Amino acid sequence: MITLPPLRSRIFRFKRLHAVILLSLFFLRPASVLAGFSVSPLTIEFDKKVKSALISIEAQGPENVNLQMRAVLWTQDADGKDVYTDTSDLIYLPKLMTVKGNKSRALRVGTTQSTIVDKEKCYRLFIEEIPAPRKDAEGPNVNISFRFALPVYIKPVKEIYDLKIEKAEMSGKGVIVLVRNSGNAHQRVFTVDIRGKDSGGNALMSARLNGWYVLGGSSSKYFAEIPKDRCNELKTIEVEVNTDRGPIKQDIAIDAAKCQP
Repeated sequence: MITLPPLRSRIFRFKRLHAVILLSLFFLRPASVLAGFSVSPLTIEFDKKVKSALISIEAQGPENVNLQMRAVLWTQDADGKDVYTDTSDLIYLPKLMTVKGNKSRALRVGTTQSTIVDKEKCYRLFIEEIPAPRKDAEGPNVNISFRFALPVYIKPVKEIYDLKIEKAEMSGKGVIVLVRNSGNAHQRVFTVDIRGKDSGGNALMSARLNGWYVLGGSSSKYFAEIPKDRCNELKTIEVEVNTDRGPIKQDIAIDAAKCQP
């Protein structure tokens, strides 16, 4: 089982003066175009009618692109971090492929699991570029390979969306916001905006925090620091969680006694 940061991971391997950098990137466009290849579509959803899918992978240039695939079960821990566990729930062929320059190939994806479920099952299919060996081994060089984490979902028969602000309060030097998804399907938090105002409604502080997916039954915690010199002047803090199904708002009345000395 591997626990990874929500946004991206980087793996650095050094041998002599040679480095391979692995980037995990996620995009919200019809086709994700990385340096060496593009992937379309960006999401797979299985349900009682759809049990397989085709992914198009295209080489973005004259060079051949070598790829390997790996499927993982996607869950989240108590802090909202992604946890990836190897799984045999997905079938995908081929597991290794070479896409010729400026050409495309199809990747077939299916599941061994029932597609009639009460709670969404979430997976990631990693499509990872295998860096080609450098012809010139003299001197320092950097090979960059890209990995795309394709979301794969088995959708519930009846989707329930119930993302809420469970807690928003002052704590220590700042504001803690806990967002919980009590539904049975994932939702996306784009940003969490925190704005502090005085008794006249004047803005004294603001913070924008990046969001991520919140899987069904999971939660995510956000923290924004309150400047010491502003805390005693604050009367209200407005919290706005911007999601794929609209904003969620909550106000916090400030207790000056909780401000750090």
